[in-house]
Amino acid sequence: MIKKNIFILVIFLFCLLLITCGKKNDVEKITAKDTSKTIQTKDTIQQNKPIEQKQDHSDFKIFWADFKKAVNAGDKEGVLKMTTIPFEDRYQDVYNKAKSLTSKSPQKFLENYDKIFNNDVINTINLDLYRGYSKEIADDENGPGQDIIDKDDYLLMVQSKGGEPLLSMGLVFVKKDGKYKLAYIPYVE
Repeated sequence: MIKKNIFILVIFLFCLLLITCGKKNDVEKITAKDTSKTIQTKDTIQQNKPIEQKQDHSDFKIFWADFKKAVNAGDKEGVLKMTTIPFEDRYQDVYNKAKSLTSKSPQKFLENYDKIFNNDVINTINLDLYRGYSKEIADDENGPGQDIIDKDDYLLMVQSKGGEPLLSMGLVFVKKDGKYKLAYIPYVE
């Protein structure tokens, strides 16, 4: 009986020892993981700093993600960096010069920012309702014609809350010097 109790005690101590050693290894693994994450994050931040300042906007999807993020954050300076100056309002320049949002300087663009990026525009940006050039749109039922944008350009046709396009408000993004930028509000008949 004593041998049986000693045997059970030895097995119990052995199991306890295994559990304790296993937990120590788990703690070491967690610590090692946390350390590697910290190092990896620091490395990533250091590697990404130059990328954040010189983002690759030659790809429209990368540009769009950054543009959308800046608009949603209210980062007017960030949006300005992704905009061509002069920024043109080709619609109001034709229909009502007094309401034109054409901005010939960065300061004027920042003054016009809240008029350009109203709630309808921001909502449409968040719905990702942009499109590229379309030969089908250019060659409609009226015969060969022109799309309101050129090849390589993208159009955001702003929708009202009712879902109707606002002819006076669209945004065109063009590739300039190999990078996409917001360029103008298109003229639409």
